Amino acid sequence: MAGAALALLDQGGDLRGGTGGGPGHQNPESGADQASDRGAGQQRELRSLLQQQVQAEIGHQGISYGVDDDQVAQVIDTFVGMVMKGTGDMASGKIAEGELPIAGEDGKLEYVRNPQGVVLGLLGRQEQQQVLRQVYQVKKGEVLVVRHAPVAGKTGVDVRGKEVAPKRPPEDVTLPSISGANTEVQFQKLVATIDGVYREDIKGRVRVVQELAVDEVSPATGDLPHSGLAAVNVLVRRLIANGASLLTSEDVFVGTPQEPGVVEASARVRARHLLVRGQVAGRPLPAAYLSGELETLESVAQRQVYSQLERSQIEVAGLFAAREVLGRNIIAGQVLVRDDVRGGALEAREQVLVDGNLSGGLVHCGTRLQVMGDLGNESGTTTRVHLGEAGEQSQEQDRFTLQAEREKLEDRVQALEAHQAGMEKKSTKSAYWAAFMRGEKRVPRHPLERQLLIQFLQAAKDRQRLEREVADAKRQVADLARLVQQDDQGEAEKGAGFQVVVGGTIYPGVSLEMVQRLEAADLEKKVKDRAGHETTLGAVKSQLAEQVGHYLELYREGVEERQKALEQMFRGMEKRPQSPRLQDRRFQMEVTFLDEQQARESAPLVLEGVCYVLAHDPGAFYLKIIRRLKEPVRQVVISVERSGGELVFRCSPVAAPPVPWQQDTQILERLAGLGILGRSGLAHLLE
Repeated sequence: MAGAALALLDQGGDLRGGTGGGPGHQNPESGADQASDRGAGQQRELRSLLQQQVQAEIGHQGISYGVDDDQVAQVIDTFVGMVMKGTGDMASGKIAEGELPIAGEDGKLEYVRNPQGVVLGLLGRQEQQQVLRQVYQVKKGEVLVVRHAPVAGKTGVDVRGKEVAPKRPPEDVTLPSISGANTEVQFQKLVATIDGVYREDIKGRVRVVQELAVDEVSPATGDLPHSGLAAVNVLVRRLIANGASLLTSEDVFVGTPQEPGVVEASARVRARHLLVRGQVAGRPLPAAYLSGELETLESVAQRQVYSQLERSQIEVAGLFAAREVLGRNIIAGQVLVRDDVRGGALEAREQVLVDGNLSGGLVHCGTRLQVMGDLGNESGTTTRVHLGEAGEQSQEQDRFTLQAEREKLEDRVQALEAHQAGMEKKSTKSAYWAAFMRGEKRVPRHPLERQLLIQFLQAAKDRQRLEREVADAKRQVADLARLVQQDDQGEAEKGAGFQVVVGGTIYPGVSLEMVQRLEAADLEKKVKDRAGHETTLGAVKSQLAEQVGHYLELYREGVEERQKALEQMFRGMEKRPQSPRLQDRRFQMEVTFLDEQQARESAPLVLEGVCYVLAHDPGAFYLKIIRRLKEPVRQVVISVERSGGELVFRCSPVAAPPVPWQQDTQILERLAGLGILGRSGLAHLLE
């Protein structure tokens, strides 16, 4: 545009006009008018020329959409005005504008029972807790979630006339992806297919839990379920009897206001939450389990203990609560007992809270043991508090059980294959039988065919039974594998951040124990042996290594002699007795530690230890650390922390009286959030 303006200046003179000069006499006023007219004409000519050039450039640039002719004219006028003033500046302005694309709206799922209809995982912590505390009873056909389809966006256009799509298409959501058990998709809604309790997990998957009420679960009524893991809430009004199993992935309530309810000694229970209004009974538990040394035993001995435990184990993913526990093995996320625990084995990933007394047995929990009454008793009953990762023994037992179930499945599959092969083999000998194997139906024509028909019907019935057993075994293996995988997902640091809070008296007989491998860093620690001689753990290890080595040498000599004798006695025979197995034996030495600073901080707890090795694994040396009381102590807090790789014990008076769990607001709210058949867990336990 500047070039066009200069050309006009050369041809027409000063666009701003002036007096001018030249031959002839002119009237001054008339000359001024003529100059003004001439300048205006030149400006019009310049504008026209610029208009042509600008339009040509717009066309050359391919600009065809949203051109604002008025804006083009205004820019040209501005430029001409600046030329008149002699500035030579450029003029600019927006002469064309496209249309921006409009983003669409993503599809969304409206959770009818949640605040603002938002999925549980996107709610704030407080709102999540509020939702989780509610027990929603739903009816068959009730709407649970509504799908809102995505809204398409609008395509834009740039100044060259090309379409501009939104940055991304709107995302869709589907109801089948969140449809869990006992729900179905009906058009744009997810509805319940049964009456039950609404459940939503943190990922937004929705299910409806069926609810069942029975008087009892016993050998007479049969296990619940027949095999695998059920997915129902169960109210057992009276008892879960000896020898019976109740295995569900949902909640179990035992008892009613009229009858407290009992879980008998050899009943097996697995549930999400288990609330027993009455008593949980038990029997004496294996010594190896109570001592915390189960993991150090040889595999055969471990399997024997796990098998004994499994027959009567109570395993709960979340809350276990009962009025009283007697000599029972219980594994849970959190354990609550209203009255007393005597001789039980309580293992909790979080905390164990007992509003009465606790004596005998063991406790193994992740964060806190609180006993409102006495811990231990005046008789000095051995009461162990195990330190370490809560849940490790239950995980190992689950793995053992899973392996056993896999072996059962393999046996059932082999039995089914053998049965099927037998039926097929018979087809080669009988055309009538072969016809049945092909699915044909034939009426028997003579007694032999009638007999074959009866045999085939029985064989088909046996095949169905075996197929059912295989399916049950597969379901059991799948359920156990899922539980083992969930157990393996998180691990806490051993023994760190643990508290024992006692509102009454801690008696001698109570000990805090932890079993760990003897590491190289431990070997220089100074200790005293039972005779009072000062030594080191390294020297103790050497003595134990010498003892176990001598035992193994004698054993090998005896085994070689017996093997030779067996070979001579059964020479030439296919079947012969197995070679003698190693008789496992434990070699140990009791020690006391000489760390004076630790002794002062942890008083009145005395630090002792047992260093040991087992013959079946002579290269693995273990150190069992024991803190025990020698005199009663009232109302104390024992804290255990890890500092620089060492466990530090501190014993101090209770600063403020501990609060019973029956008065703890958070626990009461959590119980209120559980329910079966319209009755909350809080009412079930405490009303």
